Amino acid sequence: MIENGQIVRGKSSPGQIAVQIYANKAIEKKKTTREEIERGISSDRVQFLPAPYNQQSKLRVTISNSERHFDFDLNDRGEIPAGMSGN
Repeated sequence: MIENGQIVRGKSSPGQIAVQIYANKAIEKKKTTREEIERGISSDRVQFLPAPYNQQSKLRVTISNSERHFDFDLNDRGEIPAGMSGN
């Protein structure tokens, strides 16, 4: 869950976890069907982060009692930030 720009996760046991980050944006439909017009649907939601951050996530973080805050420096090339590959 995201609250105030931060991912808030319930209690987690220490250890390595996989992280999936999704971000969508609205894209105006070029062609709408009659049903979409009647329902007021004029845009689609499109995932804009690369798959290595979500569906094919390679992001890994290790949670410990002292390390529970992580910053994810993501880019449009899907590069995994240093120390977050699980290797």
